[in-house]
Amino acid sequence: MKSVILIVLLLWVSNASSAELKFNGTEGQIVLTYDERLISGEILESYLIVHPIGYDPNYHIAPSLRLCIDGDERYFECGSRNLNAPNFLKNAQVNIDIGKQRIETLSQLNQYPELKDLVEYFRASLEFGVWKNERLLDYYR
Repeated sequence: MKSVILIVLLLWVSNASSAELKFNGTEGQIVLTYDERLISGEILESYLIVHPIGYDPNYHIAPSLRLCIDGDERYFECGSRNLNAPNFLKNAQVNIDIGKQRIETLSQLNQYPELKDLVEYFRASLEFGVWKNERLLDYYR
């Protein structure tokens, strides 16, 4: 009887549908092995922004109002990036909008109730940063 159970167990394990997801984290390339029957790679990848090793700080901290990336089509000409730059206020609004889009992305992470508190921590932190930047931009205007 024990040998039959062992054979069934080995067959079940050998039929497991494992897959790998590779991403570059702060500590180098990280490989996650998972069972495709339990979670899709797409959902797993969406949760990487709150992963303890490979988390994306862009989903934890709001972009600075002064941020402007040359060559990024979302921004107007950067100039000096200071308050007197011709496009400072427009680019600051772009950064607020980017923060709001990231909040929306976090709000959609609801497939795993076990991770709700973690996602909420990131979302609340980002919401506060965006709120602060909105108040600061209002002051600058």
